[in-house]
Amino acid sequence: MTSQPTSPSLVARVLRSPTLLYTALAGLSRASSILMGPFLTRRLTTAQYGDLAFYQSTASVLSMLLSVGLTAAVSRFYFEGESREAALRTSGSIARGMLMLVVGGATVFAAVIAIAPLSPDTRHHLATTLLAAAGSALVSIPVSLTRARQLPLQVAAFASIEFGGLVLSTLALVGAAQRGLDGALEALALSGLLSGIAATAYVLLLPGALHRETLVRGLRFSAPFVPHFIANQLLTLGDRWFLKANGLENELGPYALASQLAAPIGLVVGAHNDTASARLGETVRTGGAAQLRLSFPSLIRSYLRLTAPLCGMLLIASPLVPWVFSSRFETAVEFLPLLLLSILIEAAYFPATNVLFFANATSRIPILTGISGVASIALNVLLIPRYGAWGALAARAVAMTLRTALALMFARAALRVTVQH
Repeated sequence: MTSQPTSPSLVARVLRSPTLLYTALAGLSRASSILMGPFLTRRLTTAQYGDLAFYQSTASVLSMLLSVGLTAAVSRFYFEGESREAALRTSGSIARGMLMLVVGGATVFAAVIAIAPLSPDTRHHLATTLLAAAGSALVSIPVSLTRARQLPLQVAAFASIEFGGLVLSTLALVGAAQRGLDGALEALALSGLLSGIAATAYVLLLPGALHRETLVRGLRFSAPFVPHFIANQLLTLGDRWFLKANGLENELGPYALASQLAAPIGLVVGAHNDTASARLGETVRTGGAAQLRLSFPSLIRSYLRLTAPLCGMLLIASPLVPWVFSSRFETAVEFLPLLLLSILIEAAYFPATNVLFFANATSRIPILTGISGVASIALNVLLIPRYGAWGALAARAVAMTLRTALALMFARAALRVTVQH
């Protein structure tokens, strides 16, 4: 009697599916804002929740500035040349340089915070935000490189450190110690510290000594990404700053919650992007620009097929929000339709920038994000004082549409030039 083959276990299927695994790991790293939303909304006021969102967005921008965009060079140079060992040494050399720059930059920012004429609360909030930003910048090195190398279990290790530190610290400081906003920001700082220590150990174990020439090469590649990152942050997070600047913290809280409810869609799309970009890099390594051009239309469709059903499911489930979260945040449900529309439009942006990345046309990325960022600022300044959070949503939708349209146009132009040469 022959035994029938058993179906693969769920764990085995997940381990063979990088998109599913990366989605789960990204969910771990954002557990405080997504999985712990019900916990935080019941312990923070709408204004405190809005302030938390403001400092989280500030940490994201600081992280980009501290890294000087070198995360992109660490992963991109891994796909250069036929020898993966030599490419890993190059990435390791750039990673060491990035480590030095992040630590040095954080020290400078810390000195400025220490001597600036700030209130004790603001100084404390900025100091914890800086520590969170430095940890985020450092942990981006192993996360991006292990994803490029398609080593999901190593990604899991760093995601687990970030998850564990953030959740345990939040439960202890916001829940047990009842420290409110201070505790939530201190939890971010502790998570950043743990992640930074782990990332530093990873970088020091990489092959490749720090060489000035290699670091300069990496900076030349990554320099265009700095204004790109800043403009991207203005597009995705700048609206929170404008709401805060206009004294609309009570609207910022539900607005931030709506963004966090939609964040799982970003997790799935981001995980798909991690998998697709790594595979696209290998495609370029073996098939060149011609294969890149052939893959572009199907690549766009894969992102849209993934995003549209997720947006629809969240919209259908949105009436459950007041049951899960504090009723003080029920207006978040009203914000979701327009927010989901901008996310759906944004889905086509990611494959277009991947094409620019591998077609060596990264100089066009800051142009398109810069134009879109300026448009976002102008619209936020014009609309938020009059329409509040609704103005912020409208500004986001228009700016995202502009960014996606420019990215698609530049990607097609880059492919024509690359294939002709």
